[in-house]
Amino acid sequence: IAVDPQAQVAAVADGPGGLQLISYADLANPAVVATAPGNFTHVVLLGGVAYASTGGTVQALDAQTGELLGTLGGAQGAITGLALDGTTLYAMDAGRMLRAVALQGGAMTVLGSVLLPGGGNGLVVGNGVATVPAGDAGGNGGYRFGGIKSYEFRDVANNDPFAGWGLVVFYTLPSD
Repeated sequence: IAVDPQAQVAAVADGPGGLQLISYADLANPAVVATAPGNFTHVVLLGGVAYASTGGTVQALDAQTGELLGTLGGAQGAITGLALDGTTLYAMDAGRMLRAVALQGGAMTVLGSVLLPGGGNGLVVGNGVATVPAGDAGGNGGYRFGGIKSYEFRDVANNDPFAGWGLVVFYTLPSD
C-alpha cells in the first residue's frame, strides 16, 4: 500500500487482483479510479505516478487513470522490495540485485546496481541509508548500506563489493 497525499490517491498492490488505484479526495466516499491488470506485489507513489512491481519488472502508471507510462526490466528475479528516497527508487530482486533508479514523471533510468552475496528479500530506505536484510539459513546476519555518489555500492571498510555474512556497513546516500 502506498499513499500520495498531494494527489489524494492510494495504491494497493493486490497480487493477482492487480494494482488498485483509489481516490480519497472525498473521504466519505473513497473510490477505485482504476485497476491495472497484473500480479503486483509492491508499490510506491511519487508525484501522481505509481511505481509497482510485477514479476521482475517495475511499471510506472498514472495514479489517476492507470495508464502505463513506462516499464523497467532487467531484474535478476522477481522484485522483492521497492523503496523511495527522494526521487530515487531502490529495487531489490530475488536474484540479490539491488538497483538505484532515477524517477522523472514515469521515466525510469538505472543509476547503478550491486549483486549481493546473499539475501535479496526486501528493502528499506530512509534518511539516506538503504537496508537490505540478508542472512544464513538460521536467519542470522544483515547488511546496511547505501551508495557513494556514483551509486557504486561498496563495502567502504574493505573497499570491495559486499563479501561475507553478517557484515554491517554504514554509508551516506547522495542527496537529490
